Amino acid sequence: MEVDLIFLPRDESLTEADIKSNLDNMLNTLFSDVYANSFTIKLDEKEEFFFYEYNISSDNILYLKIKCKTSDARAAKYLNKAICAICKGKHKGGFYIIKSYDEVSMYCCNMLMPYFGEFERKLRQVLYITFVKSYKKDWYESGVQDVIKQDIVSRSKGEKNKLIEKALEFLTYEQLKNLLFDKYPQVDFYGLSEMEYTESKLEMMSKSEIIAFISQCRKQSTWERFFSDDEDLAEIESEISYLQDYRNIVMHHKTIEYDKYLEIRKKLKRLNQGLDNAIDKLNREIYSRKANIGIAAALSILADSIKIVCQPDYSSIAKRISDSFSETLLPAMSVLSKSLQESFKGLDSLSSLDLYSQNNNECLPVENFNEESN
Repeated sequence: MEVDLIFLPRDESLTEADIKSNLDNMLNTLFSDVYANSFTIKLDEKEEFFFYEYNISSDNILYLKIKCKTSDARAAKYLNKAICAICKGKHKGGFYIIKSYDEVSMYCCNMLMPYFGEFERKLRQVLYITFVKSYKKDWYESGVQDVIKQDIVSRSKGEKNKLIEKALEFLTYEQLKNLLFDKYPQVDFYGLSEMEYTESKLEMMSKSEIIAFISQCRKQSTWERFFSDDEDLAEIESEISYLQDYRNIVMHHKTIEYDKYLEIRKKLKRLNQGLDNAIDKLNREIYSRKANIGIAAALSILADSIKIVCQPDYSSIAKRISDSFSETLLPAMSVLSKSLQESFKGLDSLSSLDLYSQNNNECLPVENFNEESN
């Protein structure tokens, strides 16, 4: 890993010998075992070896290259300390110091980029699911503020399908933040025509309808409407603006110090876990609904069948239960069957669903019910 520095003397009268003397003093003050092209640095009771080379140009500009040949993670940590010591030491008073090339920052940006990508993708997923649940195919019209729509329309070239299918992908990070936290009314009261809130119409509205109407005219942010009570997402409100500057640093590969990289990574891991939890809850609600309906229907049929269990029409019981089964319900029904066996000895073959004779469609005789099914 490598970092290149340029030292511009503040005092133009400094000679090449003066600059060389300043470099030697700086290295010997900050580091250990300084030689003509190497030095060591100690961190957490461990030492790391560095190589360096330099050149002083004819116009007395010092160019310094420092390299650390170890693993990227270790090199970033140790090289960051070395560069911070050089760029923030007392000697800096005599120079302007430019980092012309910085592989520590490159490493940190490369490591943070996936975390930022995950954060933005999952945040959009939460918004898509929430908006669609609330507004169906009108989610774009009802869920996005007019001021943001203007920019989205120009980027999407006004294609309606694109607006419905991927409007959030046309948002910048700043617009995504505004979409979440800028306050706006769902209904613009002052933009309504007089016909929409005449005295006679208001008299016909119930109290709850009037409260709902007033609530729609009240300014609220998308966050307040949908997410303010979700503990898994609570930190996003306070952190999203703080992360914005570092997101821009990472995406444009600018300078970031190693300690700040660790801080931002920790925050993003925590926020992404919160988004994962929120998405899991949304998915459980989405994907369990159909299964719950199927189980409820099957149990209802089973309950009706149990009511007539003491009557001789076992074919009716068998057919109704068998028709209600699907592969996904078999485990649950098997458990129910075992439970029912304790109270109804004649139902011990429910889990097998083999209540019919193999040779015809008639119900098995009562006296052969247990014998045949076993």
